[in-house]
Amino acid sequence: MTENTNLEKPPLTPLRWFFAIAGGMIMLFAGGCGLFYTGIGVYIGLVEGDHYASVFIMLGLAFGGIPALIGWLVWWAAVKRGRKSGVLEENGAAGVN
Repeated sequence: MTENTNLEKPPLTPLRWFFAIAGGMIMLFAGGCGLFYTGIGVYIGLVEGDHYASVFIMLGLAFGGIPALIGWLVWWAAVKRGRKSGVLEENGAAGVN
């Protein structure tokens, strides 16, 4: 018989769910909308050849890239950081990962 080892991490707690959802919403609304303007700046610079494209790109990265990065860090901290896996050692005790 094969031994059934649980390699999955435990489910998220309600507080971690809250921060994961909050980080995702920050990435979507603040970061996504700001990074959209970065795309407009790239389009204006490459296709239209306008000299003000760098202003759109810098503002898009400042007002979109920074919130997107913060949202990603909040999501990462809630979902990935500090969760122990349920790997069983040979003696049957839960392993620390």
